[in-house]
Amino acid sequence: MIRAELGRLVSGITLPVLLVVAALLNALAVYGTAVGMKLDQIGDAAPAATQSLVTLGFGATLFAMIFGALSVTRDFGTTAIRRSAFLARGADRLLGARLVALSVPAAVFSVVGAGSAAAVTAIVFTANGTEPDFSGDTLTALGGVAANIVFATYIGHLVGWQSRRSVWTILGLVGYTLVLETLVISILPSIGRFLPGGAGQAMMIDSSTTDEILPLGAGYAVAAAWIVVLIALGVFRLRKTDLS
Repeated sequence: MIRAELGRLVSGITLPVLLVVAALLNALAVYGTAVGMKLDQIGDAAPAATQSLVTLGFGATLFAMIFGALSVTRDFGTTAIRRSAFLARGADRLLGARLVALSVPAAVFSVVGAGSAAAVTAIVFTANGTEPDFSGDTLTALGGVAANIVFATYIGHLVGWQSRRSVWTILGLVGYTLVLETLVISILPSIGRFLPGGAGQAMMIDSSTTDEILPLGAGYAVAAAWIVVLIALGVFRLRKTDLS
């Protein structure tokens, strides 16, 4: 069943198109930011500059989130979800199988998103006659970028089980991520740090100098808590519908 669900998730052009767009935009973001850094004169600031550039891979989270949402809302749009639920012998089992199968495309997004940012960072440093510093905080940040992308894939997917409409789900996720959540994190950091985006920041950024960002471990814990809550909400709604 998991193999069949994985086949549905990766079929079509949605996955490769979103992967390519995410990688290209990551590359443009890293290159554009690096141009203003004067890397040929960076000196002792190389570690901080490297960390700053690799965190731009965070941009791929939006595309991973959109893929996660589309991977379920498109089935509701075509009513294929009913057949899938029947073959899985229940909507709960279908949700579980989808969550396991989703780990593969989520991992692919993670590798492409974090990898493209790291690769372009290395290229622009080398092109300016200096060396990037992929150690310490930079590795922590890069790992946080990768984890954020996986997290975003599951957030989008689980929200899709609630909303079930592709266009409105995508518009809602984009608006929430780029506008609403950003404003809350900026204006009310004591609240915003517990939102998915706030947890994402904590995975990537050294929080030792500020109270506005959660510690690294707490960021991962809050992210996991969001996933658990959304899974519970998904199961609850499925049991209240004719898919159960």
